[in-house]
Amino acid sequence: MGGCALLLAGGPALAGDEPDTARGESPERTAPDSEDGVWVDADNGGDDSLYQSEEMNSEVIEVWAERKDKPFDRDTELRLTQKQLIQRGATNLAEALDLLPDIRVRAAGRGGSQIAIRGARKGSIRILIDGVPISDPYYGNFDISSIPVTDIEQIRVSVQAGSPIDGTGGPGGVVEIHTRDAVGARQLQARFEGSSLPTSNLAATARHMLSDNWALRLSATGTLGSQEYRVMDPSAGSMRSLGEDRHLAMGAARLEFRDYRERRLALDSWISTRGYIVPPGEDGTADILVIDNERQTRNSVSGDLVVRGVKMLGSAYVQTLRRDSRFFTDASMQDMRRSEDLRADREGLTFLATREPGKRWQLQGSANFETEHANVDDADGAVAEGRASIGGAAVGARMILGRWRVDAAGGVAVPIGLGANPWPEAKLSAQVKPIDEVTFKLIGGHKGRIPTLRERFEDGIGNQALGPEKVLYGELIVETRPTKHIKTSITVFNRNSNGQIRFDAMSRQLINLGDLDTRGLEATATVYEDRDLNGGALWAFVDAVAERGGSDPLDFLPANRAEVWMRGRLGKLGGGQVRLRFLGEQVDRAQIIESRATLDLSAYARLGELTATVRVQNLTDVEYPLRAGVVSPGRVAFLQLLGTWK
Repeated sequence: MGGCALLLAGGPALAGDEPDTARGESPERTAPDSEDGVWVDADNGGDDSLYQSEEMNSEVIEVWAERKDKPFDRDTELRLTQKQLIQRGATNLAEALDLLPDIRVRAAGRGGSQIAIRGARKGSIRILIDGVPISDPYYGNFDISSIPVTDIEQIRVSVQAGSPIDGTGGPGGVVEIHTRDAVGARQLQARFEGSSLPTSNLAATARHMLSDNWALRLSATGTLGSQEYRVMDPSAGSMRSLGEDRHLAMGAARLEFRDYRERRLALDSWISTRGYIVPPGEDGTADILVIDNERQTRNSVSGDLVVRGVKMLGSAYVQTLRRDSRFFTDASMQDMRRSEDLRADREGLTFLATREPGKRWQLQGSANFETEHANVDDADGAVAEGRASIGGAAVGARMILGRWRVDAAGGVAVPIGLGANPWPEAKLSAQVKPIDEVTFKLIGGHKGRIPTLRERFEDGIGNQALGPEKVLYGELIVETRPTKHIKTSITVFNRNSNGQIRFDAMSRQLINLGDLDTRGLEATATVYEDRDLNGGALWAFVDAVAERGGSDPLDFLPANRAEVWMRGRLGKLGGGQVRLRFLGEQVDRAQIIESRATLDLSAYARLGELTATVRVQNLTDVEYPLRAGVVSPGRVAFLQLLGTWK
């Protein structure tokens, strides 16, 4: 669990959005309309030509609805925009993050999808929607496939540990989602997608100005899935089909106030309900897990204003979760072995203040508090209940000095009611361009997280004596541009985790593992990224060595990954992408999962107000395990139709 983070305004609108002349805003230069989401820091604007490449100066997205004078940009990089999500046919957050070569999306043990960043996963990665953490308050993980892209404007990522200014938690990385502002030109957007699994998805979102200062945004999403799983039924002695019976319904609303003095107030509400069967192993030896009903709500209020040159932002949020789970002994689903009734909630507060004493300086200060509570009832009468709280405060500065750019922040994390001492947190990022063609970046930090409620209180494996997990992180990046159309990057990193939380087979409970070093190298190259036809490649190597835990201390950590991609556009008519991905050998609970290579295709075409997208995953129909005993569905085709009306 981490502290809370900051609620920012929705991200850029698409190129071509009409200006909101009623609010008197002018377009802001922010990001190039490139396929891989290259980002220019809008805060630097024309003052920082040092970091503007040729394509950034030649092609930009105009932003009309975004606030001109944002209080702060989080320590993340823009990776995907709404426009790119539409073109590539992503319908949920899992499909969107799977487009990023340096992020690993994989099947989760309790169904759905989760991400890993350089060996970090679950509670170590902070996932935020408009500043509100969305992870399960009890388990600490989250099914990212359950979040539709309906209102997403930007996806921003940090593959390094988060900054203390952004709150506690996130020692393994941060994924930040910005949703669309309610303020802006009136718009209606609707989307339908069907797949060969089969699944179907229908979504719509609309926004409207209620007055000169108030605006409303509403959205809804529905998903149905009827994929058939093949599983051994021991009672019958033969294979049988088991339908997933997946259903999801979601609704969201934002009421927003903004005036000419750039004061802002936003009220957000989100609710979802879903049910499904977790993909079972084919051998029939594991329980069949059925999520009967999962209901979540998130409500938040945020506001910002400027007082005597100090920009201030504050937010408060409440999240609730209720999940009913049933475990059956076999695929006949006649014998229920146990049930689980989970009730959990999370509450948090954040405050941020920034001031710019000079043209190239920014000073920052932040404070945050978060508390989580959960109650789990088992049919056998076992009850797990607990609470965990953490607070934090930090100060920081950003500065540009000639060819140098430095971001520095330091703070303290204070766990409450866990019997753990406060610990210091810090992050330093330095960037220099000795010559125009070469950039060096050095990043280091110290971050931590407290154990999740499940890790401390679950009946059987829980351990209330668990301490915090702390990470000391270092990274060196060398970027080169040998020619105008070629860009390369080499990254060397090391993450030392002290107190890594893992299951111990001897004691049959979770323990703090001791020191674990995860180190690796990533190399990328892109060509003609500013042209209609462009491509790139990535190779990543990572290795983990633990003080305890054997030669493979981390499951689902392939030593080698590689990806090659090519993208093309036919002006404004359409385009497409082809991706070849290789994933090396990995381990799941001491079982070897063999290496594999898969080929994915996608293409889109604009048809007036409509955009049609076709994509095919695993084109060559390679059969491989998603995890031990669970086989992938093979080749899957998707068709998406999206319309936008203003």
